[in-house]
Amino acid sequence: CYTSGRMEEAAKYYHELLEINPESLKYLINSAQSLMQCGQYEEAMPLLYKASFLAEESPLVKLQLAWCLMVCGQKEDAMKFILELKAEETTQEEANMLIGLMLLLDGRVKESYQQLQTLINENNRNELQQRLDTLCRHQLLKRTTLTLFMDALVLHI
Repeated sequence: CYTSGRMEEAAKYYHELLEINPESLKYLINSAQSLMQCGQYEEAMPLLYKASFLAEESPLVKLQLAWCLMVCGQKEDAMKFILELKAEETTQEEANMLIGLMLLLDGRVKESYQQLQTLINENNRNELQQRLDTLCRHQLLKRTTLTLFMDALVLHI
């Protein structure tokens, strides 16, 4: 059900699997991702922290945890993971995107635009849109700000 997009079912399924095998990195990550897809970021956070303890160097875990912390309004904690991701060559682009979003959350729209305009292309525009929509749903960003910001970025592309 995780791969078919039925996230509520997947979250329940992985919760049950974690009861059987609470140290499974795969179950922790998949459970957290399915919870985040359902908008349950607070519930996903402890799972991601546990995953980061089990796999301290995992870029995927750091990326998921940084995003989860951002959505939960814990920007300082998120920034620690983002800076670790930025230091790794394979995750610099993702880290720079999260930094751009962090700047936007801080009201630094021009700096955010400058940060993101070089990163956004046809391949990742939908991902950015989804992240911005999530921030709006969690009332971290105003919908009007999102609309104006995306319009400016799309005109740039």
